[in-house]
Amino acid sequence: SASETKSETYLLAVRLSF
Repeated sequence: SASETKSETYLLAVRLSF
């Protein structure tokens, strides 16, 4: 998202991990 970049990137990495 625009206001939560780190969280979004983290979630994206987790999704790719699983």
